[in-house]
Amino acid sequence: MDLTTTAKPSKWVTQYSYLLPHSGPILDIASGAGRHTCYLLNKGYTVVAIDKNVSPLQGMKTPLLFPLQVDLETEARWPFKAGSFSGIIVTNYLYRPIFENIIELQLPSVYIISL
Repeated sequence: MDLTTTAKPSKWVTQYSYLLPHSGPILDIASGAGRHTCYLLNKGYTVVAIDKNVSPLQGMKTPLLFPLQVDLETEARWPFKAGSFSGIIVTNYLYRPIFENIIELQLPSVYIISL
């Protein structure tokens, strides 16, 4: 599989993504154009990509991708259960009211990579 996007992944993500276990899905919060989603898919990860607009991900045809259109800043209910993900990617997105929800998603071996 070789998925591509015009935006390059952040150096932080490429440098530390090896810490993400392959044991479960990775959550890409505010996935945008899919630069980190695409990078992780090419590394063999299963990715749940969430954003208020997931149309940029529609061209990525793979059974490892689960795009979810949700606006975390207006959604009345947090859409995930605690322990749902093996890892979480959040870059260039800061919405403090959901920090507690993100932290609850952690499993003991989860790494959160953020900028």
